[in-house]
Amino acid sequence: MTRRGGVAAPWLRRGRLQPAGKAAEVPEDGRWHAQPVDEVARVLETGDRGLTAAEAARRREVYGANRLGEERTTPAVIVLLRQFRSPLVLIMLVAFVIVLLLREYLDAVFIGAALALNAIVGVTQERKAERTIRSLAQLVVPRARVIRDGEEHEIDSADLVPGDVVVLESGARVPADLRLTVSHALQVDESQLTGESVPVAKGTEPVDADAQIADRHSMAYSGSAVTSGRGTGIVVATGARTELGTIAGLVRHEGIQATPFQHAISGFAKLVAVAVLATSALAFASGLLLGESVRDMFRVAVALAVAIVPEGLPVAVTITLAIGVRRMARRNAIVRHLPAVETLGSTTVIGSDKTGTLTENRMTVRQVWAGGRSFRFDSVRSDGKSDPAIVAAIDDSRALRLTVLTGVLTNEASVTPQDGELATAGDPTEVAILTLALAADLDPTVVRHEHHLVANQPFDPARRYSASVRTEADGDTLYVKGAPERVADMCTQMLTDDGPVPFDASAVRQAAQEFAAGGLRVLAFAYRQLEEGERDVLDREPADLVFCGLQALADPPRAGVREAIDQCRQAGIRVLMITGDHATTAGAIAQQLGITDDPTRVLEGKQLRGLSNQELRDVVARTSVFARVSPEQKLSIVSALSDSGHVVAVTGDGINDAPALRTAQIGVAMGRHGTDVAREAAEMVLADDNFTTIVEAVRVGRVTFDNIRKVAFFSRLHRRRVGPGDPGRAVAGLAAADGAGPAGLVEHRDQRSAGSRAGFRTRW
Repeated sequence: MTRRGGVAAPWLRRGRLQPAGKAAEVPEDGRWHAQPVDEVARVLETGDRGLTAAEAARRREVYGANRLGEERTTPAVIVLLRQFRSPLVLIMLVAFVIVLLLREYLDAVFIGAALALNAIVGVTQERKAERTIRSLAQLVVPRARVIRDGEEHEIDSADLVPGDVVVLESGARVPADLRLTVSHALQVDESQLTGESVPVAKGTEPVDADAQIADRHSMAYSGSAVTSGRGTGIVVATGARTELGTIAGLVRHEGIQATPFQHAISGFAKLVAVAVLATSALAFASGLLLGESVRDMFRVAVALAVAIVPEGLPVAVTITLAIGVRRMARRNAIVRHLPAVETLGSTTVIGSDKTGTLTENRMTVRQVWAGGRSFRFDSVRSDGKSDPAIVAAIDDSRALRLTVLTGVLTNEASVTPQDGELATAGDPTEVAILTLALAADLDPTVVRHEHHLVANQPFDPARRYSASVRTEADGDTLYVKGAPERVADMCTQMLTDDGPVPFDASAVRQAAQEFAAGGLRVLAFAYRQLEEGERDVLDREPADLVFCGLQALADPPRAGVREAIDQCRQAGIRVLMITGDHATTAGAIAQQLGITDDPTRVLEGKQLRGLSNQELRDVVARTSVFARVSPEQKLSIVSALSDSGHVVAVTGDGINDAPALRTAQIGVAMGRHGTDVAREAAEMVLADDNFTTIVEAVRVGRVTFDNIRKVAFFSRLHRRRVGPGDPGRAVAGLAAADGAGPAGLVEHRDQRSAGSRAGFRTRW
């Protein structure tokens, strides 16, 4: 596809393409967001006609294809052989051969099954990083619209190079890291990269050089999606040099931490190996000194080795873990690797994402200020059905009703009740406003039909408001929705239940500040009846409006999460919030959930820069809420906790969470709204995306830990009473171990807990 003309933005007309020479030098610091557009164009030697085809081809030779680095696949045979490096596994392998020679076939079956299960688990674990990289690679879009030689082309995104001018439109996915040069109401969903819960308005002005990724409004990053508007941008990074490529590199190079269970098994294996070798050697040497033949003493030494090796224990432990996996699955926690079951029981810290895990991942109108009164709506239904309490409030207040009505008439989203749920389309904030209208028994479809649209002005980040003109029975009316301070400047009157009064700017400002301090997103609403022939009012900025009210929105906490966090605290588990969202929002939600008592005690990512390892450990020890953190910083927080002796479980759903999910002892991904990247990097997947499910999983993990202790103790007794061989009888004791005690109630002592390492005792 080729189209003449392209985009001729002012900045491009000033920066003509430089003569062909060596490829433009790309600064290593990558702070394109802080550079003026003209400077970016000059450094990358681009202009209004984009790059020439010849220059683009030459740069591709220098920078390579716009793809994430391919993960070289290790041959399956090599991966399989790696699983037999453990001393205990080697001893079991020798025992397997010996019992076959002795024709103890039942023992051989059980030992062989244990070896096979161990190999399967190990191979699966090693292949996980490769699958994660492949999932990341799938996020690079296959096609891109680019301007070259003054014409607009659609090309394979792999052919993009630094200096290319890319065209973005609503619905498109960003193909590379771009420094934006033109933005017309451009909004980009960066939630997978930053954790930001709502689309971000983009512009072209430089931002602070130290700004976090979520605050770089002059950039559009590879893998993010354009939700509305259009724009253009210069490619500043491709392939592994993009932010997405940086995350892929972290996932590739950060090693998977061994779980406490694996540490214990490794230590036990070494102990058994030493005991087997020492005992067999001592017996062999003693027999020779007593005059026995070499052949007889060799057989005695082998028999002794087989007797010492607890070949039934690995099978019993595997079955115990499998039972734990089944129990967790019934509680919506899908465990992808068996050792993770026991590790959950050892967890001392849970680092949780906010959006979708601690909260419902849907914007909801929580409070409305109208007519000088504040209305609190904690029960706005998500199924679109009306709420009697909200209907009564609307009927009682004209100002409240007009505030909700204005929200419907300045709204481009849509909501449709279907099978007990709402089918939605559009910006999450606008969907929330329509959901409140449904709860107030104001059907948006009916309301819009009764108020015929004459003209519409969509929301523009530069203007910070949207507006529409509607025809009604008594004439045309202008409705406006936008930022409180912006709408307030347009108002001269304020609506009360008794009618319009002079506008009280201080009252509106105070109400808006109180809402914002609580972590709520605030929008203002106003209207004005138009004179005849005034339909062109949208050609200029609205004035002389009547202020209706404020709507304050937030993503509300999930039901039961606060109680689950209280249970964690009683069980000696500390809960942290680690999010890419704003500090004010994070602090407010953390206070509501009981994670912190002070919503202002929030540490932002920019404050973590430059801290030494010890300083970071000290900060993490006394801080419970982290906001605006980058993937590298989230990884650093997890590493600092692990270095302090904690067993860390981390939750996440986005691409930015993948490095931390893979590095933590337990990575927990979201099953419903999480990305494939996060799920591949995690040890456990939550089918319901609910934090309370993690708590239930930890509870099952502690029961499983207790059962493993019982199995190990039973195996020791069994070996004393029955002697070597017959591991099947050891497994038979699992039924009693699995069912022992009241369900969910177990006394658990964890000697690996952080700080004093004195351990703790909980009864769950």
